[in-house]
Amino acid sequence: MKSIVIYYSRTGNTKEVANIIKDRLGSDLVEIKSFDSYDGTVGFIKGGFNAFRNSKTKITPNTVNLSEYDLVFVGTPVWASKPTPMINSILSNCDFSNKKIITYITTAGSGAESTHNSMKTLIESNGGTVFDSFSVIEKDEGTIKEKANKALDKLNI
Repeated sequence: MKSIVIYYSRTGNTKEVANIIKDRLGSDLVEIKSFDSYDGTVGFIKGGFNAFRNSKTKITPNTVNLSEYDLVFVGTPVWASKPTPMINSILSNCDFSNKKIITYITTAGSGAESTHNSMKTLIESNGGTVFDSFSVIEKDEGTIKEKANKALDKLNI
């Protein structure tokens, strides 16, 4: 089964989980980048406001050809209990028809369920099926690597 991880990461936590999945499954990686800056305090505030509004933004790459993949992971940090504008954009631009999707989020503590639900809605509107999801919650005990591996173990991946 060929897999890919599509993710956006502001601080590196979501990227770390993407690399854990890659190492475990041999997945291809696609990092989504924004043309807008979300650095620093101003970027944090702007990002939360845009995420709360379910905004999209100009990204690179603009889409990902998923035709050769059976399993697609999509990862995002939680901003204002929502996915980032970058993930909203890529989820709106990709054709997820006949793909098995696993969403994952990284969060300091809250917003996991609403973020997964928002991602599921966008994926399903583009033909995909969300097979499962997991969260890496910063406040939980352990390192990001330990938490991500534990979540993947539960999914039998």
